[in-house]
Amino acid sequence: MIGKKSGVATQLISQYPDLVVWHCSNHRLELAVHDVLEEVDGINHFKIFFDKLYSLYSASPKNQYELKRCAANLDVQLYSIGRILDTRWVSSSLRSVKAVWSNYNALYQHFDNASIDMSRQSKERCTYSGLKDRLTETGFVYNLGLLYDALSELSYLSLELQKRNKTLPEAHALITRQIRVVESMIDNPGIYLKQVETSINVLEFRHVKLHNGRRVTKINSAQFYRSLTNNLKQRLLRFSSHRSGTEPQISEDYNKFVKTLEIFDRNQWPQEPSIRYGEDEIRVLCEKFKLSGHDYVRSFREYVDSGIVSKPLDLLMKTVNTLVVSTAECERIFSAMNIIHSDLRNKLKVTTVSSLLFIKCVGPPLPLFKPQTYVKAWMLLGRRDADYTKCAARQKDQAPNLTTEYQLLWDHLN
Repeated sequence: MIGKKSGVATQLISQYPDLVVWHCSNHRLELAVHDVLEEVDGINHFKIFFDKLYSLYSASPKNQYELKRCAANLDVQLYSIGRILDTRWVSSSLRSVKAVWSNYNALYQHFDNASIDMSRQSKERCTYSGLKDRLTETGFVYNLGLLYDALSELSYLSLELQKRNKTLPEAHALITRQIRVVESMIDNPGIYLKQVETSINVLEFRHVKLHNGRRVTKINSAQFYRSLTNNLKQRLLRFSSHRSGTEPQISEDYNKFVKTLEIFDRNQWPQEPSIRYGEDEIRVLCEKFKLSGHDYVRSFREYVDSGIVSKPLDLLMKTVNTLVVSTAECERIFSAMNIIHSDLRNKLKVTTVSSLLFIKCVGPPLPLFKPQTYVKAWMLLGRRDADYTKCAARQKDQAPNLTTEYQLLWDHLN
């Protein structure tokens, strides 16, 4: 949809050159993470192991029960293990990594018990033995701590960008700050990786003995964070998602546009601004949004002089805030539609689905819902309430004619 030649955005810009095309920041964040997945060795093997854990417990109630029993014996709260780095947001990947981190003892106990369980087939016992061996490798534990740190920061960024009231200047400040945080982890590891490094030195993690194996590819942390930083800059600090060249570059148009929007932030102003401070930026925004420049320039002068936001300037600020940072709201509606219009409920009319989606997505929560108005409207249509007892007597069907050609046979059987 953002293609350079025949994408929807390109076609729209050809007809409406003043459109501001903004690829969803959350989707671009996911694309940046998948770029790192292709560039850094070891992440794919880590992802495959999580896929194996997911299939192992999601498709077998027996395995789920055994894992719950191991967690109960160890007094550990059990978390659900899902896939990582797939089509879901990075916050979903964080929950899966956190689940393995928290349930590490229970997973080891389950693999150990299943590997010596003689009621299982030899092939199945070997599978669990291999899983236990991989789980206790120092390389896997190192990768677990590394991904836990990275996904914690990326999940925070993703959840903040999904908020409805997030404006473009706020999103830009958040993105640049998180990129600096990730970049700092090249030389200064996060808290979980530090815990893991301490555990590797003593070959014990969460009271489980570790060993130095060769089956797990250890991720190079410096290369990982450097690749993540470069891809975040390349994907998020641009107007479009197209990649040009090998080195990350901040789009010049994007940089100028964000700098123009910072004119509304008084924290970015000099200590004693001139009375004509910011006039050029205001004219650029007025030209961009097809507004009359003179009124807004005079209104901004009043804002610089006295701090009062008059009506024209307030309109310009609201116009800037209409720029959409993320389309996560649309994704929520698609998810709600898949729940409402399911395979077993696929004959709903479009108007019915639309009404149910409206209630699901923007309707009030149940404690705030006031049904009196809707109940009265229901009653006025001639319908009865649940406590209505003065119903007409039920008309019984007439007795059927019992005389048939089988009457003699029935008499004989009786």
